[in-house]
Amino acid sequence: MQKTASAEEFIGKHPQWRSVEDDSPDEALILSYALESIDNQRMGKVIKSVKLMSLFVPSELKSVFESDPDLETAFEKLTPYKQREYAEHVSSAKREDTRQRRLEKILPMIRAGKGLNDHYRC
Repeated sequence: MQKTASAEEFIGKHPQWRSVEDDSPDEALILSYALESIDNQRMGKVIKSVKLMSLFVPSELKSVFESDPDLETAFEKLTPYKQREYAEHVSSAKREDTRQRRLEKILPMIRAGKGLNDHYRC
């Protein structure tokens, strides 16, 4: 039976990956992938990221934007991450009064161009 190594024995060491003979990689296939990748790089081909999630703005926030276009402009200047933070913060509240309190709290922060959790960041 093989001895199982403890975590202390692996500190600072890199794992070695070994496969059984039946699982050995197809070297010709790997080489063809590498050559294809090199050709793609030389041709300037680039993989562009696709935006997977669109922003859902809750109705409470939309109604404030309709009455205050400057606030909407300030919101649009925020990064998509910060916009999503605010939208999720308002929409995650279950009760209507909680949504309104959260909305009142975030309006000055949006106008200032700050993210919801910026005070935690250095």
